[in-house]
Amino acid sequence: MGRTAFISFVIFTVVAAVISYLKSRNSQNKTTTGFFLGNRSNGFIIIGASLFFSNISANQFIGENESVYINNMSVIGWGISSVLAMVIVSEFFIPIYLKTGIRTIPDFLEKRYLPPFSREC
Repeated sequence: MGRTAFISFVIFTVVAAVISYLKSRNSQNKTTTGFFLGNRSNGFIIIGASLFFSNISANQFIGENESVYINNMSVIGWGISSVLAMVIVSEFFIPIYLKTGIRTIPDFLEKRYLPPFSREC
């Protein structure tokens, strides 16, 4: 990686971090509702776009197009099945996480596998 590429990467990373910090410093991420749903102030478009764009990567732009061209259209099945997986997760698992107060995977593992008497440690 060249010097210019490295410097621009660092600059854009710092700018993104500063903007994220300034935007989120007054948010209420103390509860699971505030953490997951932006305190229930985000609409369908923002949440749907967030799910969509978190699933898009360079693989979809380059790799899958090449694979469809070389092989056949069966590669598109992976994209269709990911929509089904996101619907199942959002419909069945997210309400459980919100109800139990789980925010992250370590929170889930702690509540699931730690015995009740060792949680105070």
